[in-house]
Amino acid sequence: MDTNIWRPGRARSFRLAVVFAMVAMFIPALAGVASACYSPTITTTTGDPVVIGSGHKLTDTAHLTGGYSPTGTITFTLKDPNSVVRDTETVAVSGNGYYSTPLSGGFVPDMVGTWHWVARYGGDANNYTVASDANEEPVTVSPAGPTIATVLSKSKGTVGDTIHDTATLTGTTATAGGKVTYTIYTNTACTSGAIDAGTKTVTNGSVPNSDGIVFNSVGTWYWQAVYSGDASNAAATSACTEETLVVDPTPSASTSATPTPFQSFQGETATPVRAITPPPTTVGGGPSGDSPTPFFALMICFAFGGLGLLAVQRQRRTLSR
Repeated sequence: MDTNIWRPGRARSFRLAVVFAMVAMFIPALAGVASACYSPTITTTTGDPVVIGSGHKLTDTAHLTGGYSPTGTITFTLKDPNSVVRDTETVAVSGNGYYSTPLSGGFVPDMVGTWHWVARYGGDANNYTVASDANEEPVTVSPAGPTIATVLSKSKGTVGDTIHDTATLTGTTATAGGKVTYTIYTNTACTSGAIDAGTKTVTNGSVPNSDGIVFNSVGTWYWQAVYSGDASNAAATSACTEETLVVDPTPSASTSATPTPFQSFQGETATPVRAITPPPTTVGGGPSGDSPTPFFALMICFAFGGLGLLAVQRQRRTLSR
């Protein structure tokens, strides 16, 4: 038996052999680490804010940097204000660069509030997975900003007339709801003498007419319509002086029985009537006074009268013979 096997030289050789064996065991693992040692970063930019009902889409753009010839995909995920996923879109990656939601993609929002995009790069053999922060990409969806216009059934009336108002909303969403309140005031600031003309329910953007109001006194009145808005539509108010109603006294019976150049009847339009005066006549080139007969006409009458007398006298002579 060789008793020198544990001599110092042989011990050193044994230790080296063990080290080489261990290195050989871990080479595949080290190779795997080397092949996935890149940590790219991803930053994002959302599209412009959107007004609900405009038809514009929510979009997102991701900027991938720091990867080693990255491949794979980026997935865009959109959550609504209630944190519910509403849209998911995927684009292929070919190197570092900018990647956006597809032109045919994007999402038309149906809710007012703050939405959030998240962009996630899935990684590949050489690059780790990376995603944007959930709060990094807020995008605001604003309510529609409607306007309200009004038209009175008539802008001039008399005591005892019944008048109503009509309101029209424009710029709302197709399903707009809420209320419209009609009020009548006595001043141009719409702050005094308020008279309630009804509150009506808006259905799909359509507004019913106000109540009919009977005016029993003369004066000038100012109508206003106020839209309450709803979850998707902002409030709106008509201008105070947009609708002015003037109420005049009711004509008396004696006055109405006497026709005037400005009188109108039911179904007709009052039209001023101009009186026509005949031109003056003259006798002998001067003013005619009370007689409208020209001088030459009088002479003709005298001539025919004289001939008539001569004919009568001749007839008498013939009869006396």
